[in-house]
Amino acid sequence: MYRIRVSCFLLAFLLVMGSRLLCMSDDPETLYAMDGESQVDTVYIDGRVSVPEVTVVPEQPYPSQEVFVIISFYTSSSASVEYSLTQNESAFDIYVIVNIGILPVVRHHILNVSLGQPAIGSYEANIRGLYYPRTFNFVVDYVHSINHVAEVYEYPFVITTESNSTVSAFAVDPDKKQIGFNVSREDGIQGYCNVTIPKLLLDGVFSLLIDETPEEYAMVQNSTHSSLYFTYSHSARTININGTVFAEPPLPKIFRVPDVNPTIQQAISTANSGDTIRVKAGTYYENLLVDRSVSIIGEGQATTVIDGGESWDWVRAVVIVAPNVSISGFTIERGRWEDVVVGASNCRITHNKITGNGMFGVWNGIVLYGDGAIVSDNNIIQNEIGIRVENYNNTIYHNNFISNQIHVEIWVSLYNSFLDNGYPSGGNYWSGHAGIDIYSGPFQNETGSDGIADDKYTIDSNNIDNYPLMAPISTFDAGTWNNTSCNVQIVSNSTVSDFRLNETEETIEFTVTGETGLGFSRVTIPNLIIQDLWQNDCAVLVDNQLPLEIRNWTDPENTYLYFTYQHSQHQITIIPESPSITLMITALTLAAATATLLKHKKRSLSA
Repeated sequence: MYRIRVSCFLLAFLLVMGSRLLCMSDDPETLYAMDGESQVDTVYIDGRVSVPEVTVVPEQPYPSQEVFVIISFYTSSSASVEYSLTQNESAFDIYVIVNIGILPVVRHHILNVSLGQPAIGSYEANIRGLYYPRTFNFVVDYVHSINHVAEVYEYPFVITTESNSTVSAFAVDPDKKQIGFNVSREDGIQGYCNVTIPKLLLDGVFSLLIDETPEEYAMVQNSTHSSLYFTYSHSARTININGTVFAEPPLPKIFRVPDVNPTIQQAISTANSGDTIRVKAGTYYENLLVDRSVSIIGEGQATTVIDGGESWDWVRAVVIVAPNVSISGFTIERGRWEDVVVGASNCRITHNKITGNGMFGVWNGIVLYGDGAIVSDNNIIQNEIGIRVENYNNTIYHNNFISNQIHVEIWVSLYNSFLDNGYPSGGNYWSGHAGIDIYSGPFQNETGSDGIADDKYTIDSNNIDNYPLMAPISTFDAGTWNNTSCNVQIVSNSTVSDFRLNETEETIEFTVTGETGLGFSRVTIPNLIIQDLWQNDCAVLVDNQLPLEIRNWTDPENTYLYFTYQHSQHQITIIPESPSITLMITALTLAAATATLLKHKKRSLSA
């Protein structure tokens, strides 16, 4: 795309009478050639008009498929003007014939001549006529028109540059309220650029810096955009355009189903990226297509169901095609072939129950075609394949894989996934994995159990859960602490119920139930709660007694409490550490030691 704008204004006032119209006087007459704001003196020489050559560079870049030449001049009102054009490769001849009558009234003539599509370069054209022979030069220059898409706060803004330079390294800096890029071309050619900027992105008072030096610019604005035009001498230049008003992050909207939108799909179709969709308890018979970056939150997996309406058709319950989607708080079932298909990057599937309990069963609970997904805190139950992974760098942890024929299938072994969250946070619970728990620590070589299996769970050499959990993990809402939503997680071989956090009494309580044998619980509590509720000191009681054994670990985010008890039904209470608790623990410890000594002494006397 290229274009030239040529403005050659030839002003001829023929104020001669009678025979002087047909034959020029020896006295010179003054004419004016207009080029922009300048005036060029033109004189008669030997009865003919001589006009200086004019080399033209476009004042503004307007992409076009053709070069247009505008010739403007004056004659007497009775004059008639004809022109013809011949083009031979890079040579152009424009023939202008002026027929002058008798009356000396001045008349304005404008000729618009299209020159087709010449290549870049300099050209010469001849204007020939009875009284106005002249030659002028013009420049045909490329115009690069580029639409740059800048993602700002997850919203796309289009900024257009039109320039005879090569534009590169285009960037938008929200902190500096700045648009920047580089321009380059061989030296010796005047460069120009027209930048069109959406006002929603950048507005206010503009300033232009070329190589860090403030420069002048021309600006045209309408209700939605600002266009800045400026020139420079060519070489490599750095351009920065600053404004005083920059786009602010849009406030996300909350869509409520079914209160406002009757279906989840309608809410998705109405929402914009960054919005949240909250879904009340109920069963929703839908096949969702999530095509924008939204968060979809159900009231809870026990009460809020997305039912894919299982059929023989190739039906999925949820298909995600936009990045940064989050889905949590649902039972998702009866997708027939797949319950959830993740086809985009950086999505989160958390706190759901993914199950194949329909008439035909579900082949795949979750399929990960995208990369960077986080799949955590889900119950993935009774599927042909719990999760099928078909891309790299997905993180899968704190899930319960129960009664799936294949828990996780890696489509290609090179598709490495992260199957744990490190130590002491741990990995997943895998039913059928007969692990033992004698040791603890990052290398599982320290004496004492920790609720993590001593041996790893291996899918292949690139996909290993280094810290598989010894029992299912349960997640409980613990409220908001210091403006952060918190959960308490419990790994236990007991049935856990009646979870309660009482800020007034400064306690966490829950019930554990089991038939026989040794029971254990591993409680993960955010440090925000440990600090605010108990000032970093707490104690664990089992039916107001000390547990059989207890140990703890801490990382930057959480505190982990592991303790054991003999199975039946017990009330677990976590309370602030206090002198009375310390005395009770000391007394119980001494009593246990005394009982052991008396037992040994009795055996010695018997011997």
